[in-house]
Amino acid sequence: MGNKNKNIDDVNFNIKLILFVMIISIIIGFSADLHPSSNHAGIAALIIPILITVGTIIVYLLSKLFMKEYNWIFTFLGVFLNLVFAIIWYISNM
Repeated sequence: MGNKNKNIDDVNFNIKLILFVMIISIIIGFSADLHPSSNHAGIAALIIPILITVGTIIVYLLSKLFMKEYNWIFTFLGVFLNLVFAIIWYISNM
């Protein structure tokens, strides 16, 4: 059975997508209106998407060693986690 969706399993495509979504998540997180009394709590909007992205890339690259197909699932999970964090962070700090 041939690989019909060659781009979806491409390493460069997946890593670029993860990094792109990380940047979008950071932008969404920083656009939240934090209270002045929050002090350094606003740094979480920068740190957590980076940690999710690094973890996703590590899991994705490790999965490439053991599986030949369906590695895009890990990319999808990382993208989903980043966007969910950013949206929840934004909504909770409006």
